[in-house]
Amino acid sequence: MLNSIEMLRLDANTAFPVVHTGDEVVLLTYPHYTTATVQSVEFMSPPLQDGFLHIMTIIDPSSKPFAMFLVYNLPSVGYNRLPIPDTLQGLSGRASYVDNSTTVIRQDSYRSQYVVLVYRTNNPVLISQNQIFAGQGPDLMAGCTDVRCMVTNSVLGRELGQPLAGSIFHITTKQTLFQTVEIISDNLTQAASNVAGHLLIVFVASQFL
Repeated sequence: MLNSIEMLRLDANTAFPVVHTGDEVVLLTYPHYTTATVQSVEFMSPPLQDGFLHIMTIIDPSSKPFAMFLVYNLPSVGYNRLPIPDTLQGLSGRASYVDNSTTVIRQDSYRSQYVVLVYRTNNPVLISQNQIFAGQGPDLMAGCTDVRCMVTNSVLGRELGQPLAGSIFHITTKQTLFQTVEIISDNLTQAASNVAGHLLIVFVASQFL
């Protein structure tokens, strides 16, 4: 388990609160805030020196839509705290995937589950240039359509192996990174009226059969 996680600032004047497993972070006073981004993680005990560390952030992993963000090939230097540099160099990089196969009903607020996993490998993982430039897409998922498939069946998932440490928490925001759809009450009323009318016709007809 991770000891704590630091996120990028909420704005120029406000730091994001340090997050621990099981936390509920409510950010409704920041109406334009959408997605929390990991800035550093702190381990309970330092990982082995040498090799590479990879930080995966998954938003709503057990549902659809979901999102996955990966920072990969960070050198493991044996410290308790692992910061993510603003600029990644060398073998390090970022890749992401946002599933928009379904939409989210528009709401006043959105509560999302965040799962942060840290992996360690002896060798750097290989991610194609298409993944880096596209930012998201089927390459990161390797043809998978859900998180379980990606972490267990994909080439990248097998390279990463079992996570070294992780954390689960929830964040509630006014905005969501997923596509939304608005349910209009008039449409619902009309649909209910149509159903009621259909049932009435069936009932009346049944009296004469």
